[in-house]
Amino acid sequence: AVESIKRLHEEQASAAQEALRKELDEKYQSLMQDASSNAASDVDKRMADLISKHAAELEQTRASHNAEKEALFAEKEEHVRTTVEKIKSDAAAETESQVT
Repeated sequence: AVESIKRLHEEQASAAQEALRKELDEKYQSLMQDASSNAASDVDKRMADLISKHAAELEQTRASHNAEKEALFAEKEEHVRTTVEKIKSDAAAETESQVT
């Protein structure tokens, strides 16, 4: 009778241990999935932040380059205009000196 009670207690303890082990394993797997999901979400957020940051930097660089191009174009346009005026003025002076 004592042996059968011991065996019964051992079987119950073993079953309880197995149930605890299974429950712990399920909780561990759930925690690992949550951690993995959170990590993926964090990575996605960081990637989106980096993409936004780089897009803003590229837009700023593009706008800066466009402003530089426009300034250079205006400078060249002014140079051409003053050169044409000088040529016309020189031609008029040359014509005037030839007439007199």
